[in-house]
Amino acid sequence: MKTSWIAGLLIAGSLPLMAQNPNLGTAGATFLKLPTSAREAGLGQAAVSLMNGAEAVFVNPAGLASVKSVSVFAGYTPLWADVHVSHWAAAWNLGDWGVVGLSAIQLGMDDMEITTEFEQSGTGRYFGASDLMTGLSWARDWTDRFSVGGTVKLIHQKIWNESATAVAVDLGTVYHVGFRNMVIAMSMRHFGSDLKLEGSDLGKSGRPDPAGYPGSRQVDDYSTNGYPLPLFFQVGTSLRAWEMPGHLTVDVAAEVSHANDNDEMIYTGTEIGLHDFVTFRGGYVFNDPDRSWSLGGGLKFTYFGFGFRMDYAWSDHEYLEPVNRMGIGLDF
Repeated sequence: MKTSWIAGLLIAGSLPLMAQNPNLGTAGATFLKLPTSAREAGLGQAAVSLMNGAEAVFVNPAGLASVKSVSVFAGYTPLWADVHVSHWAAAWNLGDWGVVGLSAIQLGMDDMEITTEFEQSGTGRYFGASDLMTGLSWARDWTDRFSVGGTVKLIHQKIWNESATAVAVDLGTVYHVGFRNMVIAMSMRHFGSDLKLEGSDLGKSGRPDPAGYPGSRQVDDYSTNGYPLPLFFQVGTSLRAWEMPGHLTVDVAAEVSHANDNDEMIYTGTEIGLHDFVTFRGGYVFNDPDRSWSLGGGLKFTYFGFGFRMDYAWSDHEYLEPVNRMGIGLDF
């Protein structure tokens, strides 16, 4: 009973924050908004209450408490225009000390040739751009039904000679109701400092005044503004709608997500498991002008005492090509 009150207060306390949206349309490090695994994407991102294993660190760090020994994960997503995103995570159960996790997200692209007003075909010089997030997480079962977790992470962006760095935290909870595998979960992600690009090509510089006054200078200011991180508040629930032990399971999930740079969205997803081996997934996102449907599936099996997971997801996009995501996991 005490735990249910704690879970209820945490969820209720997040609702007033979800009603506010002071920075609509402005956020930096938007690569952090992308789905982080094929399973999450296949569920239409309704995953805050379903994620477990090492990959839970990206969605709800409290899900790491489900790791019994060691879990590792790697995911890859090719996007558009030769941009790609990679995800890595590992988690270790330390017994009474809880579960510790390490994670990283890297967004990269092929180098591009520099052009100028007078050399529009290219200068022969190239520049690159990349984003990187690294995190250290901890999670623990507070009771047999209630888990908590958190992540401290460093976010770094770089383009040519300019870069920006921020520090952020994630917090999450998971509460097992005890009826039909029902779970209520909440997470807050990317709460931290602003990002501001700085480098040798930015700042203030002086040049002769075009008005021609002797000795006068005109100052050009190329400094950039700081932008907040894409702060997320997510509350979701899932339950087992149907089960034939050893043969068929059907889990359904729903989630409300609020970001500081966008309107609230509703994620819904379904996961169907057959013979504890094959999984099919589908999801739908409401109130998102860019995407709606997603589909996916996976395989899960044990070999020489190691648990293997392989997942794939397809997500549509209103204006660009659909996105394919792949991921593999290992538990031992």
